[in-house]
Amino acid sequence: MRVADAQGQSEKLSDIEGNYTERVADLQQDLDRTRADFVRKALERFYPAIKDVKLIDYKVRVLDSDKATAAKVRVLIESADQHMAWTTVGVSTDIIEASWRAMLDAIEYKLMRDAQAVTKQAAA
Repeated sequence: MRVADAQGQSEKLSDIEGNYTERVADLQQDLDRTRADFVRKALERFYPAIKDVKLIDYKVRVLDSDKATAAKVRVLIESADQHMAWTTVGVSTDIIEASWRAMLDAIEYKLMRDAQAVTKQAAA
């Protein structure tokens, strides 16, 4: 049996079964990257300081692997700007949610740190 993809190219069903998981994972990564880019660009309009934030490292650890798909994951995101680096953490049974929490904390940390610096300068 042959199945056509979006470009009209056909593959044997056995090939599709073997590559299906990889292709779905690639599409999910592209979609997640697009969502993150969209959120970042939307926020940059109101908070231009986050343009300076760069992702340095991204780590995922499964905390209780004996629970299989109900296992919690911990996501560590190391971010940096031109002055310093910092690490934020997100924990959830959903890796996307854990990643989202860690990313939001990284952005909030940057904005709070910058606001504190402005307050200190104004007080001096």
